[in-house]
Amino acid sequence: MKKLYPLAMLIILGCAAVAPPPGGPVDDIPPTLTAVEPPSGTVRISSGFTVQLTFSERLDENTNASLIRVLPALSEQPEVKLKKNVLEVTFPEELGGNQTYILTLTRDIKDEHDVRLDQTYQLAFSTGDEISEGKISGHVYGGEGSATVYLYNLSHGNHDSLFAESPKYYTETDDSGAYAFSYLEPGDYRLLAFQGGRAPSPLIPSRMPYGTFWKDPVTLVGSPDSLSHVNIRIASETPPLKLLEARMETGHRGYLRFTNPVELDEQEQMELALKKSDGVEMERTLFQSEDDTRRISFYLADAAAGDSLEMLLSGVVDSVDQLLELTERMFTVPVDTERVIQLLTPPASKSVQVTVAEPVILQFSDPVELEPQDSALVLFDSTGVVEFARIGLDVPAQVSVQPSSGWRPGEAYELKLRGDFIRSPGGEAVSDSAVTISVQTIEIPGTGTILGTVSEPFAENSIVTAQSVENASLSVSADVNSDRGFTLLELPEGNWIMNVFQDKDGNGRYSYGKAMPFQTAEPFVFLPDTMEVRANWDREGVELHYPEN
Repeated sequence: MKKLYPLAMLIILGCAAVAPPPGGPVDDIPPTLTAVEPPSGTVRISSGFTVQLTFSERLDENTNASLIRVLPALSEQPEVKLKKNVLEVTFPEELGGNQTYILTLTRDIKDEHDVRLDQTYQLAFSTGDEISEGKISGHVYGGEGSATVYLYNLSHGNHDSLFAESPKYYTETDDSGAYAFSYLEPGDYRLLAFQGGRAPSPLIPSRMPYGTFWKDPVTLVGSPDSLSHVNIRIASETPPLKLLEARMETGHRGYLRFTNPVELDEQEQMELALKKSDGVEMERTLFQSEDDTRRISFYLADAAAGDSLEMLLSGVVDSVDQLLELTERMFTVPVDTERVIQLLTPPASKSVQVTVAEPVILQFSDPVELEPQDSALVLFDSTGVVEFARIGLDVPAQVSVQPSSGWRPGEAYELKLRGDFIRSPGGEAVSDSAVTISVQTIEIPGTGTILGTVSEPFAENSIVTAQSVENASLSVSADVNSDRGFTLLELPEGNWIMNVFQDKDGNGRYSYGKAMPFQTAEPFVFLPDTMEVRANWDREGVELHYPEN
């Protein structure tokens, strides 16, 4: 037995050596294309042509042939075979004469660790004596994640309904939003970028964020010819403005819910009539919560349970100036079960920060009355001394509070609300009888200025916008003057992303283009680097250049 023991150990160690060690880092390195045989650019290919593609890593054995495509489309799909890290693609028997074919490897090809290809690859082969050498490239801005770009040849199809057809060429952007079409023949083209859907299916404008290019057509002259900075911005189409719902939530409060944002402060032509069955029009108070701009609330102090109300609504406009047609609804006032109003923001027993120049805003579910004010709201400083407060009730359902002498920087305050003295016009009380809110005052952030110029040929009617990197909802815009200059004032300290667009239609916002009927977008450019803003500093000499093509 002693003689067999060393042999047994060798067998065990030998077996152990075959298996990889446990653990280790996760493989997240994207696979790359390392070799193409015959190489891209091969001409005079014939029926049954086969190309061998070698990758840096072993590919997923379930790699789908649909992830390898040939454009222009063939009458039959190419045959695809996979062996470890090598793909063989065999073209069908019928190939067009003197035609450049583009073999595209999409980024959805993955290795055995489920890591996507590092980029989209395009390879070219021709049945003729030369390869078409045209190129169109650019970036897609907007949306989340990668986008698909369609390229249409305007020598084919109905131009007005082109985007309802399958494109001749299509590709995907990389992680930075960059895309490129290579090996294109001379001619006129039209571009579309979008997200959602599966290429090459036609665009569904109502469901997919998309955008067009600002110039039409995009023309390649001769071979080779290359156009860069063919950049596109994408966004979802704003649907038609409609009233989705009108109803009473309580015995006094109701709401109107729309398909699109409708800012109450901008409803100059809005008319809302609420009539009882006997034709008497009820007095109503309109208000809106900041966190739901698709909803406008109304309050009826004299409503009674069981009342049948007829509503007539007109003159409402949304953020893109769509006008709501005259709309009628019927609904019934319900029986109040709780008869309370809610403090919506800030939440009860929570702390809130304000700068020394702004008040605390209390948002209620209903319009409120404070009787008496000095009992309903009491403000204490950090030593427990009562502060004389300036209280504002100018906006229905909102109350603003700040010390009459102003906030002291860096000091903590307490705001106490007594629900018994805070009631709606209909008599409902706040649900919590006592609420305490901690208030911390902070310094007003320092601000700076950016000054610069915009290049021709689109400087006229251009608008420059800076968007905060730290707070995506914060943006500042300025018109470009007759000398092509602009000034962005009072930008809080931090980093900013800048862009400029030519407001051709004069509506004050960027137009992304239309698919059907076709419309071009507006020219734009993003500054490639972020701009740093420092307090009390002017950043001068910033130049924004529109692409020349």
